[in-house]
Amino acid sequence: MGKKKIKAEDWFAQHNDDLPTDVFKDAADRERIAEEIFSRVYLEIHPVRKIKLRILQAAAAVLILGSAALIFFKSQPGSKPAGRAVAWKVYRTDQGQPRVLRLADSSLVTLHPGAALAVPSNFGSDKRNVKLSSGEAYFKIKRDPSHPFIVESGKLVVRVLGTAFNVRNNLKARQTEVSVSEGKVQVSDSKRLLGLLTKGKRITYDIVLGSYISDQVHLSSVAAWRRKSIDLDNVSFSELSEVFSSFYGAKLEAGNPKIQRFRYTLTIDKEKDALGTSKIIAKIHGLKLKESNGKITLQ
Repeated sequence: MGKKKIKAEDWFAQHNDDLPTDVFKDAADRERIAEEIFSRVYLEIHPVRKIKLRILQAAAAVLILGSAALIFFKSQPGSKPAGRAVAWKVYRTDQGQPRVLRLADSSLVTLHPGAALAVPSNFGSDKRNVKLSSGEAYFKIKRDPSHPFIVESGKLVVRVLGTAFNVRNNLKARQTEVSVSEGKVQVSDSKRLLGLLTKGKRITYDIVLGSYISDQVHLSSVAAWRRKSIDLDNVSFSELSEVFSSFYGAKLEAGNPKIQRFRYTLTIDKEKDALGTSKIIAKIHGLKLKESNGKITLQ
């Protein structure tokens, strides 16, 4: 009987397919299944009982395949009982004034008119993640090293600990832009890390091509749209143009190199629209202007 049991145990060892033991709930379950397989093998080698080999093999195969199926099922992402679905609340802004949201972790989000931000019902309980599906938003994040703050916008993922930054998801221009006014953020798409942005840095990502440009950004232009007015003192045309674009959502261009060499001092405020402000700029510097398709050119 001793030799026969050894043979049975050898058979069991040769047919376990190196399956991990963590599929069994505990040692007692494993011992029980091992004894069931042993008893079936023992019937085949015992001289009193005669069972056809193919019947024995079929029984053993059922047990082995059953264990393998259980392992496969447990290894699948959706194999665990589905928990309660997480609800998302979408915050939107109509055309008009920006909207300020205070999240559960005390982080502040300022939504540009026309923006849409989705926040999960369990925000802050385990992780801090939101989705900016369209438009522009300025984030001032409460620092929490154990719970990084994550913003998904289009194909980009922005990951931060505590900082202030702006995200613009411009579907019309097929671009997503991330610019930082404080701290540091990590920007990536589904394939790679695009960069670690610090204060005054920006990434502009092409949604269609997947290409991007990393450059400097004037701090006064980061989320300039949040303010009622901006005082510019002896700034370059480049900075004027960036502030103008952020403040009004319209593009200001120089019709010749001379205009780009000028320095500009003025106050931009919400009481005047883009065309009204550009007329003031043109009058101060003795220039003319041309408007076409949301673009204003000084000449």
